Amino acid sequence: MAFGFPAAYSQLTPLNNLPQKSFILNAVSICKKLNWRIIYIDENELNAVSQNNKNIWNETISFSFDENTAIITSSSNGNQIYDRGRNKKNTEIFLDLYFEELKNISDFEINETDFSEQIKNENVSNKEKTEPENISAFYSFFSIFTPSKGYLITPVLIYVNLAVFLVMTFSGVHFFKPEIQNIIDWGGNYGPMIYEGQFWRLLTSCFIHFGFFHLILNCIALAYAGLLLEPYLKIWTFLATYLFCGVIASLSSLYWNKDLVSAGASGAIFGMYGILLIVLLFKTFETKIKLKLLLNIAVLAGINILYSFKDGIDAAAHIGGFASGILFGLILSIIRKRKDYSMALISSLATIIIAVLFVNFKNSKVYIYIR
Repeated sequence: MAFGFPAAYSQLTPLNNLPQKSFILNAVSICKKLNWRIIYIDENELNAVSQNNKNIWNETISFSFDENTAIITSSSNGNQIYDRGRNKKNTEIFLDLYFEELKNISDFEINETDFSEQIKNENVSNKEKTEPENISAFYSFFSIFTPSKGYLITPVLIYVNLAVFLVMTFSGVHFFKPEIQNIIDWGGNYGPMIYEGQFWRLLTSCFIHFGFFHLILNCIALAYAGLLLEPYLKIWTFLATYLFCGVIASLSSLYWNKDLVSAGASGAIFGMYGILLIVLLFKTFETKIKLKLLLNIAVLAGINILYSFKDGIDAAAHIGGFASGILFGLILSIIRKRKDYSMALISSLATIIIAVLFVNFKNSKVYIYIR
């Protein structure tokens, strides 16, 4: 296995009597056998990308030369720190095939014209190939936390939730079962204090959790929502809708629950699942989604829904977040060709909804008596 940022692994092999150009042509042949997509080739360099059946994070394999030695380097795409041994496996599998083919080479010399023509044809072919699809599956639990193309702001949000939880824990808050007062002290959603002017709690409560298991369940649910939605919505639309859903969920909680202290990212996450449901129904995704991934998402959503019926759980925030997500999803699907227009409409509607819920909350006499 390899660690790094990103993770990478290199192996060197001497060319001995084999000309460099002959090595390159053999490497091209082996890359095709391994179903690696060649992205660039010349007389001094060859770059290819592994193609994974699950459309998960792949690796870039590069071939370079130093004197009479070939350097084969496999590096993880997506800035993975840990590669589960995949980069080492790539280099080893290549060298195994290379040494097998080397036994069958009788004439090491190649025709310069033929070499130039083949290089030209390969590069023309590479330009015609389409760009690789966005990631649509995780290859390990740790890849949930790994930024990649089309999956950047989601792990950032996960890291923020983890960071807040760790700071709370190191400050003395219980790892598994925090006290209600701890949640209030750290910015939980609590009506009387918001009534007094602590409006920031509507947002900070979305990053505070009732213990480790609550945190992990929400992080996994957020990861699967982001895996599908972030490439579709793009970074800033995903972040904006996530935060809008979170604040609306917090206000929904205040509307229904007069004395409940609430916290957690689940309201915002339910909003993202509401958007996901609509874009799936409208079939606005450009890439096909595997049944296994949909089943995983359904299980996570089901667990959260069942969890909502437990005593003390803030079902109102889940409903508010999900409803706002459905509304935003409808706007994104109907005005799918102009995301700038759809985002402007979402921002306007979200502001109106937040304002209406907040005015209703401020006019509530319950908090006047609590004072």
